[in-house]
Amino acid sequence: MRAIYEALDEVRGVTNREPHLQVLVPATLAFYWLLPRLAALRQSGLKLKADVRHTNTHENWLDVPFDIEIRSDREIPSANARVSIFHDRLGLVAAPKLADVFRKKGGVCALTFLESETRPGQLDDWLTCAGLARDELRRVEAFERNYIAIEAALIGQGAIVAPLAVVGNHLVRGSLVQLLADITVVGSEFSAVYDRLADNARYARAFAGWLQTMALTQSSNSPPAGADLSAAPALGIIQ
Repeated sequence: MRAIYEALDEVRGVTNREPHLQVLVPATLAFYWLLPRLAALRQSGLKLKADVRHTNTHENWLDVPFDIEIRSDREIPSANARVSIFHDRLGLVAAPKLADVFRKKGGVCALTFLESETRPGQLDDWLTCAGLARDELRRVEAFERNYIAIEAALIGQGAIVAPLAVVGNHLVRGSLVQLLADITVVGSEFSAVYDRLADNARYARAFAGWLQTMALTQSSNSPPAGADLSAAPALGIIQ
């Protein structure tokens, strides 16, 4: 149907139809970072619309049609144009009610830790950086998806090692707080990727520029990706 309308527009000489971009995004990034920002797209003055489809880990996203996709540094084919959006870091976060448990009952070893089966090694990397081991923890509960584990953290089921820029809105609002802010590990670099030869390439490039602007705007309101987060106590950071 979209192709029919575009063909009719060409015949009629219509050039003012707003292009629809098919945007492919990993699920956790879509739910916690991109979708909350899409309302600002129209206010930006860009004459385009974004239809977002999220993908899950192990899904063959290369088989899904798209105009632009947001991927991590480990997944990007080199043949496409690439625009870096932000480089994240991983830190320990939890619901505010667990901050008292952290402070009064023995620190992180008194907490239940949450992790995702789709992020193997993420918790262990943070524990190594913190000088801890799994067998020192009270309990570790695994979930099948990262966004489910983050939702469990939001309702207070435990603490999770999460991408700090991705959950930055929750840190700003106080629905999550960061524990041991001086302990972080390198996360993913997220980039916008598109086919530079595609018909919608110029719109994809403009959307990628808007994504960069959103990331820079976030850095003035929440912990900037890759920054020393321990210097921002007003953003819900517990040492």
